[in-house]
Amino acid sequence: MDPASMKMEILRFVVFLISTVAVYSQDPGWIEKPINTFVNEGGNTTLKCRISNRGSRQLSWNKQNGGLLFVDGQKWTTNERYSILPHPEGYDLRITNSQREEDGEYSCSLQLSDLQESVRVTVVVIPGQPSIQPPGPLAEGETLSLTCSSIGGNPPPSVLWKKNDVTVSEGIVTSPPGDTFGVTSSVLTTVVSRLDHRSNFTCSVENDANIGSPRRVSAIIAVQYSPVISFGPYNPLTVIEEERTTLTCVIDANPLATDVRWIKDGTVIGTGVEYMFPSIQKANSGIFSCQAGNSIGTKRENVTLHVQYAPKVALRMSNSVIGSRSLTINEGQRINLTCVVDANPKISGDIEWTYNYGPVISYGPSYIIESVSRMNAGNYSCRARNTLTPSGRPSLQQTGSTTLEILVQYSPGAAEVSGPDFGLKGQSSTLVCKINDPGLPTASLQWTKFGSNEVIREGSTLTFDPVSLYDNDDYICTPRNEVGDGAPDTYRLIVNEIPEFVPTEFPATKTVQIHQRGLVLTCKARGRPEPRITWYKDNNALTELDGFYKIETTTRPVDTHSWNVTSTLYWKGPSRTPELDSLRIADAGTYSCRASSEISQDVLSQEMRLNIQYPPVINISMDKVAIDINQTAILNCQAHSVPPSNFTWYRGSQVLTPGGRMSIMEAMVPSAFPYRTTLSIQDVVMSDLASYRCEAINAIGQNSFSIQLVVRTIPDPPSNLNALARTWESVELQWQAAFDGGYSQHFIVAFESSHHSRNRVRVTPPHATIFNVTGLYPDTNYTFRIFGENELGGGDYSKSVTMTTSAFSIDPPLDVLYHKSDRTLTFKSPSSNYCGRVENFDGRQWRLYEQCANSSGSKIKVAEQVHVKEIRVALCLQRRQDICSEAVVAEAVSGGNEDL
Repeated sequence: MDPASMKMEILRFVVFLISTVAVYSQDPGWIEKPINTFVNEGGNTTLKCRISNRGSRQLSWNKQNGGLLFVDGQKWTTNERYSILPHPEGYDLRITNSQREEDGEYSCSLQLSDLQESVRVTVVVIPGQPSIQPPGPLAEGETLSLTCSSIGGNPPPSVLWKKNDVTVSEGIVTSPPGDTFGVTSSVLTTVVSRLDHRSNFTCSVENDANIGSPRRVSAIIAVQYSPVISFGPYNPLTVIEEERTTLTCVIDANPLATDVRWIKDGTVIGTGVEYMFPSIQKANSGIFSCQAGNSIGTKRENVTLHVQYAPKVALRMSNSVIGSRSLTINEGQRINLTCVVDANPKISGDIEWTYNYGPVISYGPSYIIESVSRMNAGNYSCRARNTLTPSGRPSLQQTGSTTLEILVQYSPGAAEVSGPDFGLKGQSSTLVCKINDPGLPTASLQWTKFGSNEVIREGSTLTFDPVSLYDNDDYICTPRNEVGDGAPDTYRLIVNEIPEFVPTEFPATKTVQIHQRGLVLTCKARGRPEPRITWYKDNNALTELDGFYKIETTTRPVDTHSWNVTSTLYWKGPSRTPELDSLRIADAGTYSCRASSEISQDVLSQEMRLNIQYPPVINISMDKVAIDINQTAILNCQAHSVPPSNFTWYRGSQVLTPGGRMSIMEAMVPSAFPYRTTLSIQDVVMSDLASYRCEAINAIGQNSFSIQLVVRTIPDPPSNLNALARTWESVELQWQAAFDGGYSQHFIVAFESSHHSRNRVRVTPPHATIFNVTGLYPDTNYTFRIFGENELGGGDYSKSVTMTTSAFSIDPPLDVLYHKSDRTLTFKSPSSNYCGRVENFDGRQWRLYEQCANSSGSKIKVAEQVHVKEIRVALCLQRRQDICSEAVVAEAVSGGNEDL
């Protein structure tokens, strides 16, 4: 401070002392003392100073080493960052934009009193970025000394050391700064090892200005050390034989190892960190050494290698190793098999023996068969198990085995020959020979014919291609090997022949006239077995049963093993007239001879079309045509014939020709009578009513038919009335319609009996000629007649026919009782189709009480007003209530003083 400023400060202090002369009756006291305060550099803070009973005493603020700042509200400093805040109880010191100069001790005191309080204002400053002087290279076992320094922190920072993010608490000496905002330093001292190589040492500084955000500096050190050798997680190392295996020498060294060697049994076997076995063998087991060196030193470590393997199994017989997988011996020989096992680790459990890969048949190192039979032939296996425990992998159960096939020589078994049921001539046929046991060595199969020792073939099959009828024979198959023969088998080969026609006269078409006699047709076929020949007409089988045909069949052998069958069809039989061999129009058609056999589904067939020439046959359907005078009359005449017919119309002996009112037309129509001629007469007069004759003629003969032209009239009587069938209540009738008189007619049936007198029934439909008359009584004789009726009236009756209906009866009711007490009638019915007819006798006659009572309940209540003398019940058909059983008079039961 310069002299002028010092004089001014002294003057101010003198003035202050002079002004403190007031005397108070009460002592002053603290209301609020100032407190220690931290403020960030550039921040603001307020120090409070408040005193009671201050009176006129002056309050002053001072800064250590900074002089008087304020007396009451009067400022004694030129620092603009200080200001005073008046308060009734005192004055508060305000510091704004705090700088490092404001750091220090402040005191508030009251004049003429002992009230004074000093506090510390700390201007908080972040520590400076710390620094570490990096060390030079260190060798393992040397001492590391690291110094961390930070400048300017306030309050002085704390120092924290970490090694690889782990706090270090030992070997640390920290020195605080010599003055405010000075240098804080910390020294870390430790002895290093190889584990400290590339360790990261971190120094952190922190005070109130950077809590939670310390400033850090790091240094990574390098430590040199001799090689440290390891072999991974497994030593000893267990591996499995034949696997690819690598030994790895894991080396930790600084500087890097430059000389790495693999040594076994004192001999260097390889260099480099890896030693590889492409397929490790059990001989590779042992101790292997890895040697490595650098500028610091040389080290050597050992790893033990165990090679494990599944059991290796070999078979010996009578102390001799069996070199092949099969052994051929004779029946009866002794076998002594020994199972030799090499395994690491040793096998667990016993050695097992199996036969044909089945279950275990024996345990132990040996298996003996005292006398071998063919049943002992097969595969014999011995097996052993152990458990491999490779390093770092699950255990493995391993099985070693070997198999020996024992072949026992013996003669073959019996032969069995199979073949087709029969062979077909011209086709291939094969016999197959099998044996139930081929023997050892495998037998050959030899074929011979019965009665001959000549071998015709060797092998399992004997094929005939093509087979002939001469191959019909017995064939023998014999199994044979060097030990002996098996039982032979014989097979009889049957060779059949599919039917075929033998050429004979069998024309495709034959035309004869109907008057010809002695018509025959012959068909021949051969085959084995004998062919079966059948005859057909228009695909319908012909037999002799209908009396129109006669069939003769003969059989004779041919070519030793086959048959010739000859069948002849005769148009002859008792049903033919006038002679037994007369032809009929119906004989025309297609005739076929069919040859078949049980050995084939195919049927041979040859056909002949038979055409019958015959004179015209005229359709005689209506011999009258009715017409009204002055109308046109149409007369039709139809015929069939072969060859076709020519027609001529006659009136009497006069040949009619077209002209005037008369015309004649001929046409072909699709019907059974295809040739038709039509005579038309226009404007008929009475003189036209006459008989007209149609004559048909062809090369074979002629025929004629007369038609009467008449005026319209009543129908002619029907003809040929007869009864077709009957029941107990019906008769079915049939008749032939007669001339309808020129109008549409219908028919009426008239019948009578002891029950029915002169009844008539109209036939429906109108043109029917078969009709069932119903509603009749059983066991009754009826007389039936029929007549036609048209617009002009009814015609004459036909001839009558009689028929008696079938018998029919109903059993009477059972247990018919009248219960007087409640006036009920009960009875039993054998069927629900019946109802009860109830009659009451009033003393003079039987009167109907109920026509058809329901028989299901069979209980009838008799009205009170009905006087019951006697009562009876008959069972009647519900649908025909006039058909009843005999009536049964009820038996009266229980008491009562009236009725019955």
